[in-house]
Amino acid sequence: MHILPSVTGKTVLLLYNASRLTHLDLQVPPDQPEDEERCRSIERGAKLVTVMPSTYSLTLQMPRGNLETIYPRALVLASIRRNIEMKKYRKAFLACRSQRVDMNILHDHAPAVFLGNVGLFVDQVKRVDYIDLFLSQLRLVMGCWSDAHDQAD
Repeated sequence: MHILPSVTGKTVLLLYNASRLTHLDLQVPPDQPEDEERCRSIERGAKLVTVMPSTYSLTLQMPRGNLETIYPRALVLASIRRNIEMKKYRKAFLACRSQRVDMNILHDHAPAVFLGNVGLFVDQVKRVDYIDLFLSQLRLVMGCWSDAHDQAD
């Protein structure tokens, strides 16, 4: 999945899935766009400088000239999903841990694939305290990431 960032005149940063972009996606949601995963309020006059997918970050230049780095939720979740699909469980786990994303995404994104690769997950994560953290964070809510995944994709 390729994320296309855009800054609007309404001081909103929008992140689009470039592989499925339509003209309807280019509209800013009318009511409280900040409540949507792919939108984020930013300061008026901010300019997009760069996107760093490897660190899930985006750098903006503010009107006063200072640079600010943010970690948009849509970019973080897209990167975590991509790592899960490539079976890079350690990288996905560490991203969940550092960005405070619910660990259930590691299982719920592709439950059958995850259950078939539990040994690979344990081998990659290695640290007992990380595995304990993962297990303590799991909940029995199946598919809690399906709606967010469908919106971001």
